[in-house]
Amino acid sequence: MASWDRLGGVREIEGEDRAPQESGGGGGGGARGSGERKRGCSAAKWFLVSVGVVFVVVFLVAIPVAVTRARQSGRSKQNLQSAPLTVGAAANQTCKGSDDFQLCLNTLLYYSDGNSLNLSATADLKTLASFPIKVLTASSSKAKEVREDINQLVMSARGTVWEVAANECNASLYDSLPLLLQVANATKKEEYDIARAGLSALRTQTADCAEALFAALNLSVEVSSSADSFNATFDSVEWLFNGTAGATLYNSTVTFAFHLSNALNVITNVRDRIASGQVVVAGSRRRLMRRRLLAQADVDRSVTPDFTVDPSGGGNFKKIQQAVNAAVTMRAEKPDDRIVIKIKAGLYREKVFVPKELYMLTIIGEGPTRTKIQWGDYTNPNYTTGLKTSNTSTFAVEALGFLGIDFAIENDAGWSQKVQMAVASRASLRTLELSPGKLGSGVAAFVNCHFLGQQDTLYAHSGWQYYYRCLINGTVDYVFGNAAAVFQSCSLNSLRTNGTNTVTAQARTSKDEDTGFVFRHCDVDQRTTNQSVYLGQVHPYRQVYLGRPWKPYARVAYMFCYLGGINPEGWMRWTLVGKGADNHETAEFLEYRNTGPGSATEQRVSWSRVMSDDEAPDYTVEKFIKGKKWLPSLGIDSDIWA
Repeated sequence: MASWDRLGGVREIEGEDRAPQESGGGGGGGARGSGERKRGCSAAKWFLVSVGVVFVVVFLVAIPVAVTRARQSGRSKQNLQSAPLTVGAAANQTCKGSDDFQLCLNTLLYYSDGNSLNLSATADLKTLASFPIKVLTASSSKAKEVREDINQLVMSARGTVWEVAANECNASLYDSLPLLLQVANATKKEEYDIARAGLSALRTQTADCAEALFAALNLSVEVSSSADSFNATFDSVEWLFNGTAGATLYNSTVTFAFHLSNALNVITNVRDRIASGQVVVAGSRRRLMRRRLLAQADVDRSVTPDFTVDPSGGGNFKKIQQAVNAAVTMRAEKPDDRIVIKIKAGLYREKVFVPKELYMLTIIGEGPTRTKIQWGDYTNPNYTTGLKTSNTSTFAVEALGFLGIDFAIENDAGWSQKVQMAVASRASLRTLELSPGKLGSGVAAFVNCHFLGQQDTLYAHSGWQYYYRCLINGTVDYVFGNAAAVFQSCSLNSLRTNGTNTVTAQARTSKDEDTGFVFRHCDVDQRTTNQSVYLGQVHPYRQVYLGRPWKPYARVAYMFCYLGGINPEGWMRWTLVGKGADNHETAEFLEYRNTGPGSATEQRVSWSRVMSDDEAPDYTVEKFIKGKKWLPSLGIDSDIWA
């Protein structure tokens, strides 16, 4: 593998607050932990690396310059508040933890003509504020090269096995730069939770692209999207790409993932310092423990619609997508107001897509048993349908502030040897712009909706999401993705009467991501109608598991739930050999105060655990998906979720 061609200049500032020693030599890879990390030298990679550095440095504008970051080795924090930082020390502290420490230093300290800043000068806020500007300036010429990498793969993939992968990467990464700039803006405004949600979404998108590229190779190995596994997998299979455009893009994607992880880590430290000293008041835990009559609270359905959809022709449109398209046009006229679409009872045989430009949209049906949106796209083993998982969704939302009420979404592709993934609903974070000049990351909330399918029914892809009093049916991994999502008072039903059912497949790719699934007051596999009887007993070959770890840091919690026919072990490994076989070792699978015949934890797998009382407050709607910041603006009052 080609090694990094370092920019000339300082490797580490002597006499300053030093980071761990990097591996030497102009062509050597920067150290990651104690191992040497090698990477390719594609031009596009430099752009992705440099943009990633923005988030390593920009947070310093918003905090005292004398605060230092404790090393993961556990050494005691240095107290530098009594002495001003030099430019060199500030750069060293900013670049600590960077996957490429040398590149970070060179970007911050050197001008394009090779001259450097005065390393001994005092680092004032103006100097620190210039760091992200320098990185963006150095990266601007590389942005075109990244686009060229993607475009080259799209063009070269025509009629080949790379076509699906190229389209997936194009769809996943085309708007990564605008989203990165929004993350930087959120960080400057000290909106750290929003910034972290954006970075987590970008990590998910890089994993989507990497997996698509591996699928094109038709390997029996699945790429893991943790930073270590990303790199190890790439090192071991680089020769399979054989210098194709796919290799260049994969290499860039892996590098991008490294730096997004670093940015998440830095912003986590900043957020945690700001939050330190806050304590949970005595009454809050009692409120958490109390099982409330949540069904008494509800949302307001009496709003006047901007458009009405009626399949019989009695409204403004006969198709839902027609109304959505009209709402996009109306958005220019109503930049700050919520747009409402009411859909009359009926079966709507169509795919619906809400683009990121259509923020603050509400769609209200006439009940999930009367108003249904239905389509049947799916993937198959050899991808001959030309579709990836995300493209199969019957209903997809990529805008912020979406609210869906009283309708059903179904993927009716069914279950057979030729049908694999078939998504009913997907919600993804593609932007942090809630409205002009306002940032957010609350993607979608669904109230009294039904999600019907088989494998991969509900794709909670990224961003903050909330599901209240919803029904979710499926068989394999039927709630999956890497959103930060809370499911409250929902019913989850496993449809296989003979075979294995897995409720969740969560895809958290880094320990620093604020993502995961939390089920609160839900009924899981309560319906006895799903359980076939054999010799007077529930069928012995029907198994239901609470979930399995799609990615290495998967996180799922069940709290105050009724658990029905759950296998006593509770959780499954992703697989026994290859393909993420060790994901369970770093996953977090939690249970707390559940009831029902499947709630006993004595026989659970050793890598799941019971949540402690001290941890429980972190898994509320308010804390886990920052509900207070966005749900009231959708009309979902705290009486529902508090």
